[in-house]
Amino acid sequence: WSCYPFVFSMANLLLNHLPVLGKDDPATIKKGSDEVRKLLTHVYQKSDDINIQNQAKIMLSVLYLNNGQAKKVLELLGTTVPQLVPPESIIASAYHLQGHSERAEATMQTALYQYLVIMVSTFANYLNLLDNNQKKFTELVTKADQFIAVFEITSFHPMIVLNLYMGIATGFMKYDDQANAVKFLEKFADLQSKLTFPIVLKGNHFFDKVDDWINQLMIGNQMPRDERVVKRELEQFILENPIFDPLKDNEKYQAIVSQIKKDVK
Repeated sequence: WSCYPFVFSMANLLLNHLPVLGKDDPATIKKGSDEVRKLLTHVYQKSDDINIQNQAKIMLSVLYLNNGQAKKVLELLGTTVPQLVPPESIIASAYHLQGHSERAEATMQTALYQYLVIMVSTFANYLNLLDNNQKKFTELVTKADQFIAVFEITSFHPMIVLNLYMGIATGFMKYDDQANAVKFLEKFADLQSKLTFPIVLKGNHFFDKVDDWINQLMIGNQMPRDERVVKRELEQFILENPIFDPLKDNEKYQAIVSQIKKDVK
């Protein structure tokens, strides 16, 4: 109970499997959600490690958001965007002054790696808010797609990109832009077909000094979700999503569905 990284990991694992645990029993989701809140609140209030505190705080706010408790989210995180004062450049410079050039470079690589992942997540969240501005939605999709290509993000964090593609395809369907929806469904299906399980966080040819940092994360280098759950949710997105019903006669969409069903077998 006093090992806060362990308690945090328990909460993380449980939060990521609540839909599975309570699939046929909403009361189970409520019970599990209360347990997650208890664990995260314990970590947030008792740990003296600011990093663990912040992670527990963010995850607790996600739990509140999932439960529709917007007021609690704002009470926990505040109502304005905090100013970012990133320390990694200073840390890297200090290592460089000490002659530790490898550690300096690893520090900057790790920072850039994290910011890229955060940027993709930010793109996805912003796109979800653009319900009534098709022009800005389309413009942001173009920028996000170029951003992913330039930094080859699919090579080191495919799941965050798949999540983005989900939002893009769904958004284009809401705007009745079937051509672009199919385009990103094809990207989604192609990337999904290349996934290898278990999915691990890793670097690539450019981020060749981030693995030590990844391995010391509280959750390690693996996703806190069972691979069967991940596979099923990815399949359901295309095979069981009613928003794509208008595409049922579209040949390209039919080809995507056939490929997904083939992969399932």
